Amino acid sequence: MNPATKQELIEMITQELQKETEYPLDMLKPDKSLEAVLGIDSITQAEVLAKIRERFSLPREEKFRLRDYPTIEAWADYLLKRLS
Repeated sequence: MNPATKQELIEMITQELQKETEYPLDMLKPDKSLEAVLGIDSITQAEVLAKIRERFSLPREEKFRLRDYPTIEAWADYLLKRLS
């Protein structure tokens, strides 16, 4: 299953983060910093991103750094690029 749009990716990422953190969906805004604003630590972020990568059979990129993708929107842009 490859989402066709950035919005579909944002929704999928938000749902995965909500499952992992149990935060209310309305807290998980696409433009909020996952760590600085929402307090989601890098270990949790890495676990969620690994699940999403597995869903799309995307290999891990050695040069990828979570700190370069601080928001749900940034994750969606990154994934959209990898999936295209």
